Amino acid sequence: MFNKDKNMIVTQIFTLPALLYLSSCAYYKPAYMRPPVTLPDETIAYYAYPLKSQAPQIRQIEVRENYTVKQVEFPISLPQEMLEKSWDEIRDEWDKFTDGEKMKGRDLKYKVRVDFYEAHSPEKLPLIILSPILGGSNDVAEIFAAFFARNGFHAAILHREKLMVDRTQDLDQMEKYLRRAVMRARQGVDWLLEQPSVDGNRVGTFGISFGGIINTFLAALDKRLKYHVIAMAGGNLAHVIVECPEKSIRPHIEWYMKEYGLTKDELQSALHKQLRTDTLAFAKAIDPANVLMFIGIFDHVIKRELSRNLWKAMGTPEAVFFPFGHYSSAVVMPYIGYKSLKFFRHHFYGDEPIGNGGNFTAGLYVPNQTVF
Repeated sequence: MFNKDKNMIVTQIFTLPALLYLSSCAYYKPAYMRPPVTLPDETIAYYAYPLKSQAPQIRQIEVRENYTVKQVEFPISLPQEMLEKSWDEIRDEWDKFTDGEKMKGRDLKYKVRVDFYEAHSPEKLPLIILSPILGGSNDVAEIFAAFFARNGFHAAILHREKLMVDRTQDLDQMEKYLRRAVMRARQGVDWLLEQPSVDGNRVGTFGISFGGIINTFLAALDKRLKYHVIAMAGGNLAHVIVECPEKSIRPHIEWYMKEYGLTKDELQSALHKQLRTDTLAFAKAIDPANVLMFIGIFDHVIKRELSRNLWKAMGTPEAVFFPFGHYSSAVVMPYIGYKSLKFFRHHFYGDEPIGNGGNFTAGLYVPNQTVF
């Protein structure tokens, strides 16, 4: 775990570059915000799922001074046409996954997994729901979840399924993956809002990159979720996917182009026809007054113009434009944490001082060092 000296080092590493660059951030707050529209009934029905009573498995991962971390798992509920195997076959597969594969989300195609950071409080508290990035581990989401849990909120991470492209399948596998991801997240939300310690009238979401994309869908589909921080997400997902440098996607994009003799633009056009689940189709159903966005000016993963696409489609909500790329934005993660905490405090607590005063690095939750 982080000791005081390590916390000091982390603070120094983050603080100097952040101070040098934050002076060139641009902050935007609109004078007028357009009202949200209602999604078509067929769109809502497309992401509906059978309401089945699933017995969750709950284990306690760790107890901290301010919160307890619990992990919850249960089978995902999907329409029959989305099941490619019988449940007996699925359960047999689950038994074969190693702990390492489970940590990477390889077993989550037909499963819901939630990490619930339940703050220690005799009163019902507001909840911040986090969706993780696409690549790597959940380290970033875990750090922010612990940060919110130390500062007057419950927090929860909706685990994402590892993206594994099958070259024997059509491009519609991307649409199936996204539709399943939305359904998985919604079922995680349903479980969380049933918890007696959660104030169901004060629920927000926080997502960076792919997490921001998933939370855009949640914000449009589930009006129980009130306020949203969306960082470095974008619109026109066909463009996002084709240009994505992530190693889980990039080699497959290059293979499809070579195998079918397609240019990048042609592949993007073909993928666009397959993708019904796109943030731009959902953004108009979100109230911009309830959103804070972060956009990286030099982002080459989800390009600035794609982030601006989403920002404009969402009605130009409050936003911070900072002079970093997708990965170099790690320098300003403490600022994103501070600004997000201030946003949620304002809407859920009326700016009342709570928690450890927004100290981002003190008592960091170190991922994957768990006590069972």
